[in-house]
Amino acid sequence: MSGECSQFHEHFPRLTGKPLFVSYGKNDAVESAVYEQNYRFVDRLQQLGATVDERYVPGHGHNWDAWRAQMQNALPMLLSSVGA
Repeated sequence: MSGECSQFHEHFPRLTGKPLFVSYGKNDAVESAVYEQNYRFVDRLQQLGATVDERYVPGHGHNWDAWRAQMQNALPMLLSSVGA
């Protein structure tokens, strides 16, 4: 990856073994524009050994309904990561 995002790559190995939740869709202009970046981001994290719960939701866009639904999906992982 190049540009601004590349500055974060050095930190990716520190995420190995940490549970991560990444959700993205492709329903509107914003999501369509960054779809490939989201896909590559998850792919790179997995290559480095990170545990990623990836949720691609084609019908969801960049809106509260989508975020609310995905927060429900992420909740078990979030609670587990803090020992609850």
